[in-house]
Amino acid sequence: MKKSLLLSVFAALACWSGMAVAQDYVPVVREGVQRVYLYDMGHNDADVYVFYTEEMRGETIINGIQYSNLYRYYGKELDVNITAPYAYVREVDKRVYAVLDENHPFEDLNVYTNGAPVIKTDNFEETGEYLIYDFNDFVAFYDEHSMYKIVSTGEETVGDAMRTAYYLNEGKTGLILESVGAVTEGGLLFPLTGKWVNGNHPTTKGLSHVIENGEIVYKSPRYEEMQNKVNPTGISDITVAKKTNGDNRYYNLMGQPVAEPTQPGIYIHQGKKIVIK
Repeated sequence: MKKSLLLSVFAALACWSGMAVAQDYVPVVREGVQRVYLYDMGHNDADVYVFYTEEMRGETIINGIQYSNLYRYYGKELDVNITAPYAYVREVDKRVYAVLDENHPFEDLNVYTNGAPVIKTDNFEETGEYLIYDFNDFVAFYDEHSMYKIVSTGEETVGDAMRTAYYLNEGKTGLILESVGAVTEGGLLFPLTGKWVNGNHPTTKGLSHVIENGEIVYKSPRYEEMQNKVNPTGISDITVAKKTNGDNRYYNLMGQPVAEPTQPGIYIHQGKKIVIK
């Protein structure tokens, strides 16, 4: 009897040890994390997909407030010497705040808001700061400030822990995930993104996966689909495009025409990716 009881206890412990367990809240804003997103260039009505990464590194003081630098880059590693911060973010009491870089002011974009919460803080005039996530009561926060509603909540595994998930639709492709941020279109700053009014423009198609300490700790529900859209070896190979009588301009990964590039980076030329190292 005692032997069978001990075996049951050991079996239960073994089962429990192999499961993800709930842990204390982990901030969204933290260094050492790479969030990898799929990007649709939307160039000449052709599907041209690449991956880009968002990563926080270093700090900036804005009007006496300390922010983490948020970078967006397209290579395998972040080089802060050639990449400027895309935005500045901070987190206090489970609330995430963001200030867009002066080259990406929200009001200057030719967009209309996508219905995600866009809340100016009390010190907006001095800092340009928005409150974009509030994980104290995210359902109430999101439903109050968004035209979209959270249809259900649940849990998703991130690393070895279970994190609270907020689903924006029944298909669970619209997802906000505690400690990760937006898994849906728009990147980490999803609440500050918009949709272009006219034309075919580049768009972030959502989160592929999250890397922490060199290991993938989270794969989105569309991970395999996204991997299939991007040639895994194409990102590191140089493609030599033949000249045609058509559009011979070069574009950066924001879809903007540029002079024939000489600086390291990824460019689009005649619908093909070109990598300059």
